[in-house]
Amino acid sequence: MTNFNRTGINDDRRTVAQACWYFSGVSVLFSTTVAVVSLFADDNEAHHVALYATVLVAWLVLAVMTLAWIRDRRLHWIWPLAGTCAGLPASLVFHELWPGYISTVPLAFYLVYFHLRPVRADSSRRPN
Repeated sequence: MTNFNRTGINDDRRTVAQACWYFSGVSVLFSTTVAVVSLFADDNEAHHVALYATVLVAWLVLAVMTLAWIRDRRLHWIWPLAGTCAGLPASLVFHELWPGYISTVPLAFYLVYFHLRPVRADSSRRPN
């Protein structure tokens, strides 16, 4: 049974997403701040810039996939692919923060599954 309100948002999914993002909020804020500051540092080499950019891309893609999931909309397959390709190196860069962002890891795995699974023939949902 789906629990959608008037705005088309699933309240159960919203609660799960809020809990995951809430418990990893400090790590999101810290890793994003370090990545942005490092991107604008004068002494960065190209590979450092690329690594820190993956952190920003990973959190951005996870946020977009979360919002689409809450609205029961499937994204194009490039979103989960980009999130996975950015999230793996980003998690290696900030491996010290794993206790902080561990609540979003299962969410990310499920969102990749949700956005990549085939659409049933009787379903009216289409990928965006």
